[in-house]
Amino acid sequence: LIYVADWQNDRVQVFDSEGRFITKIIGDATLSKWGEQKLDANPDMRLQREIAQGLERERFLSGPLGVEIDDNNLLFIIDSDRNRIQIYRKIDPFFLGRYDGGRL
Repeated sequence: LIYVADWQNDRVQVFDSEGRFITKIIGDATLSKWGEQKLDANPDMRLQREIAQGLERERFLSGPLGVEIDDNNLLFIIDSDRNRIQIYRKIDPFFLGRYDGGRL
C-alpha cells in the first residue's frame, strides 16, 4: 500500500501498488487524558476553544505532513496544524484503534 499525506486537503490517501485509490484517512482523534486534565484545570481555555472552532473539529487531521508505518503495523501521521502525531493500528486496509500523541 502507498500512503500519501495530502496536506492541503487534510487527509491521508491510501493507494494500492497499481496506484488505485483504496481509502482516505481524515482522522479520529480524541483528547488525551492529559489534554482533558489541562482543559478541566483551565475552564476559560475550554470555552475559548469551543467558541473559536469547536472541540469536535479537533478530532480530524489538519495539515498532515508525513506518514510512517513501523514494524508493529502502527501507522504514524504527523498532524502539523494540530501539533500532534496520530497513531493508528493498521489492519489492512482499515485502521482500528488510535493513540493520542503529544506536542511536536
